Amino acid sequence: MKIFEFRYLGMLTLIVILGFLTVYPLGMILYGSFRSEAPGVPSVFTLQGYIDGYSDPTIIKALGTTLALGITRTIITMILAVFFCWILIRTDTPMKGTMEILMWINFFIPILPMTMGWILLLDPSYGLFNVWLQKLPFI
Repeated sequence: MKIFEFRYLGMLTLIVILGFLTVYPLGMILYGSFRSEAPGVPSVFTLQGYIDGYSDPTIIKALGTTLALGITRTIITMILAVFFCWILIRTDTPMKGTMEILMWINFFIPILPMTMGWILLLDPSYGLFNVWLQKLPFI
C-alpha cells in the first residue's frame, strides 16, 4: 500500500482550500484586533482594544443577556423537540408523515438559499461565472 495515492489528491486539495478559507479570515481578525489603527495606516500592536472592550460596564450586561437568551432558547427548543419526537414515534397521530417531513425541511431550509446561489453562479448553461468564461476568446 502506497502512503500517497493519486485519488486522494482532490480531497487533500479541497481540505487545504477549506482550511485556508477558514483560518485566513480568522487570523486576519485576530491580527487586526491587536492593531491600534485601521488597515493601511501605520500602527502599533497593543491590547488597548481588549482593555476598552472588557472594561466597559455594559459588557457584563450584554454577556448576561446573551447567556440568558441562549439558555432559555435551548431549553424551549429541547422541550419542543422531545415533545414532537415523542408524538411522531410513540403515538398514532394523524398526518404523522407530514409532520416528519416538515421537521426534515427545517434542517434543509437554511442551506437552500446557499445552494440556489451556487447554482446561479456555476450552472453550466446560465451560471454567472460560466457565462463570463464563455466570453473569453480562448474558451
